[in-house]
Amino acid sequence: MLGGSEALPQDALEEKEVEIERLQDELAVQQGVLQAVREELGAQRRLLQERDGDAALRQALAQRNTAIDRQGVLAETLERVTRERDALSRQVLAAAHQKWALSRELEAWQDDMQFVIHRQLQAQWQQEAGAPPPVRRGNSAPHGGHFLSFFRRS
Repeated sequence: MLGGSEALPQDALEEKEVEIERLQDELAVQQGVLQAVREELGAQRRLLQERDGDAALRQALAQRNTAIDRQGVLAETLERVTRERDALSRQVLAAAHQKWALSRELEAWQDDMQFVIHRQLQAQWQQEAGAPPPVRRGNSAPHGGHFLSFFRRS
């Protein structure tokens, strides 16, 4: 049971890390495309300077417009990837916080069970020895803890 609850946050963290890597790869590809478009635009500009005529100018303008459109798409993709990365980071932090809280609850439960078992053993030993069980005042556990601290909110 304990292994299963730890596996879920761990699996979620691994999935988020894989997703982050995928998005980073996608961003790298898009940046490569953008660089290629910029180089193509530079080549067309050089071509325009070498040639005269309206055809070269129209072609260069069309390619420039295409490059500008691609740059806009890449900027939108970059913004989306950044938002997704930030969301994944928040999810990872939330999962880590939840794991920490669950481990605190588990520790409290273990303390409570140890206390209950200790009391049961004491009662059994005293019964076997023929002595009446001790009367405890309040609901405090040995060593200054509180009885059933697991059920307290922390």
